[in-house]
Amino acid sequence: MDITLPGFNIMHDVRGNTSGVVMSLAGNQWFVIDELTRYLNNRGFEVYIETIPPGLVKERAVGRALRVGDLVINLRPEIV
Repeated sequence: MDITLPGFNIMHDVRGNTSGVVMSLAGNQWFVIDELTRYLNNRGFEVYIETIPPGLVKERAVGRALRVGDLVINLRPEIV
């Protein structure tokens, strides 16, 4: 079910399918995300990618949840 409103509810730093390979990347790597997603999707992989401040990537790697407003993402990244 898609409840996205045009111009609202858009999170550019969190994207993909949460049942896929979970990646947490430093925000300064945003420029590779589209190409990386296409590359992996074309090879049959679903991916979830979040780009966050570099200092927080380590915290995500050890299992700390990511919170965006009332949304809590408890997925532990498989690739950092």
